[in-house]
Amino acid sequence: MAGFFGTGKYTIFEGTDRVEIITRNSDRAYLFTFTVIKNETGAATAIRLTGIRRVTDEKVPQGVTVRRVKLVENTVPELDQMLSQRAWKTFAGLAQHDDFHIYFIDAEGKKQPLTVEYEVLSEVDFIAVKPGEKDARNFGKMRILSAKDMPLQIVDKRGLRVRDLKEEYMALVPAPLRKHFRELGIILQIPLPLIRNRSAFEHEDEYLPTIQKYVALEFYKTIVHQTLTQTSPQFVFEGFPIDWETNDSYWNSINTGDRSVIGLASKINQGDYRSISPNELSSLLTEPGKLDKEKKFVKLMLLLEVSVGQGEKTSLFLRRLAIQRQVEESLARAQEDIMRANGYSVGKAPTMEDLPYSREKVSQALSIQLAHLQMRNPGERIIDPDQYT
Repeated sequence: MAGFFGTGKYTIFEGTDRVEIITRNSDRAYLFTFTVIKNETGAATAIRLTGIRRVTDEKVPQGVTVRRVKLVENTVPELDQMLSQRAWKTFAGLAQHDDFHIYFIDAEGKKQPLTVEYEVLSEVDFIAVKPGEKDARNFGKMRILSAKDMPLQIVDKRGLRVRDLKEEYMALVPAPLRKHFRELGIILQIPLPLIRNRSAFEHEDEYLPTIQKYVALEFYKTIVHQTLTQTSPQFVFEGFPIDWETNDSYWNSINTGDRSVIGLASKINQGDYRSISPNELSSLLTEPGKLDKEKKFVKLMLLLEVSVGQGEKTSLFLRRLAIQRQVEESLARAQEDIMRANGYSVGKAPTMEDLPYSREKVSQALSIQLAHLQMRNPGERIIDPDQYT
């Protein structure tokens, strides 16, 4: 267990007075007792093996059991338990699976499971070329997780903490969107192999451009996922209007025939990440203080397809089409034709039954359309003073 989380082999002795390690195989068990020697300030200066004895208790489980013991005068039990639970949750909580569970003993002496509330917002196979090799390999799933009461961090393929989230990993994410990392409680799971002390990934400098690309693309899909699924209150991101489904004039504010954006969206939807260059993603970034006049990023978000439940995929574009077809079928069809003519594969729009608050949204869309008609033709709405009542 010592050094298992990559924080140093002596970490297990920190903040304690004695450590007991019991090892048991199918035949026998032994207890090793280590005493921590401290100076007058309480800092550990040495660790001594002070006891070895055979254990005959049949209740001792097979494997390794570690007990950290503190003197009564050196502990506040409730605080120690809280800090211990927090540490286990942060460092190993996401590594739990059917064959590995973490438990703690509560104040009443009952065994309780360590629970971690999290959701997988996006995942994709992480494919990269290992330095020194020619062919790309699949390292496993790269995931973006949203967790409650957890620090923003990076975990390895098993779910064990590596370190805090690095700012440079977000280099290809537009600056205004980075606030959503904290808002959503983002944890990045990256399946690359680690260096010996587990503080970084092997060949990280060489992998960095690929990491940045995957983080950006999966975070874009995460933003779309939240916009589609968080409807009360409605999740929106920088530059994206809250009436994106219902405002008929929104078609005019963006050029849905932008081939460069359509091409990039198609690659992402097909999972063809290797053919996407960093320059393509850099073109979506704007300089601080400047507006995205071409709305490239918003157009890309509109076209990305994500799973919203039971493997079904949809997009903001398809969600909007479903509402606008109820308002003016011909205009919605025209937009579909523009997309297809520019090489975009338009999927199946969701039905009204599949949309949250569909009746209210159609009613709002009809009201907005009527208001726009009145604004374009004000003369038709003017009443002759002789007809006043």
